[in-house]
Amino acid sequence: MKETVIRGIGVVIGFLLLVMVRAGEDTLFYDPLNRFFHTDFKGQPLPDFAVGQYLLSLTLRFVINTLISLGIIYVFLWSKKYLRVAAILYGALFLLLITALTILLLSQTEQLMMLFYIRRLLMHPLLLFIFLPALYFQMKRDNE
Repeated sequence: MKETVIRGIGVVIGFLLLVMVRAGEDTLFYDPLNRFFHTDFKGQPLPDFAVGQYLLSLTLRFVINTLISLGIIYVFLWSKKYLRVAAILYGALFLLLITALTILLLSQTEQLMMLFYIRRLLMHPLLLFIFLPALYFQMKRDNE
């Protein structure tokens, strides 16, 4: 019982850390596309910005969110096996998504919605909400 409460508190702290990252996004990270995507951007060209600096900032944000998310997964499931699976998935998806985003940015694509959604997957901890329940149900299934 006590362990469950402590783990629950750990998960809540993890989610609060994710909220803090989101709350401080304007001061912590370089994101010139944030304002652009809050406007009526369809049919508009991308603004001029430092692509390298943007990708570095996005990578930093992804790493911070991933480390917090992996902490939440570990505290919730208490299993290094599932933590390892999640870490591999995060790494593989990062490589895939950052490559796709880089190609879209450098090609000055008109695929703005694709750019928008890939960017969101990289900058927000959305993968946590997919991986946590999936790993939980896999763990339950493995324990039957």
